[in-house]
Amino acid sequence: MSKAGFSWGMLAAALLVAGCSDNTPSAPVADDAMAVTETPAAVVPAEPEIPDLSTWTCDRVATDVIEIFKGSENEAVKIYSPQFISSAKGEIKCSGTALRTTGYEETVYFRAYLDRDLQVLYEFGVNPM
Repeated sequence: MSKAGFSWGMLAAALLVAGCSDNTPSAPVADDAMAVTETPAAVVPAEPEIPDLSTWTCDRVATDVIEIFKGSENEAVKIYSPQFISSAKGEIKCSGTALRTTGYEETVYFRAYLDRDLQVLYEFGVNPM
């Protein structure tokens, strides 16, 4: 060691650790180590399909109405001869003759329609809709 505290052995060790002890380039860094990983785009759920009620039949709506209103004061045991009145993409209107639990028969009107949340709702009564 010299008087200034310098040692050739220390310099050689420092160069060896630094990878500069010879003229060969240091090992390349793998591309993956430097690659920026991208976060995959968020998966956006598909919009729910809007039911096209214009393809529904009055028989289907009548069956749903009987089931939905079972046990209510507006209950019908059966709806005879469901008749189509009108339809659009978001609605179907029908009429028929309802047999009530009392045995009484009367003309009824019923419809299935989409609300603003695109859920199917039903309406059933004795007044035209």
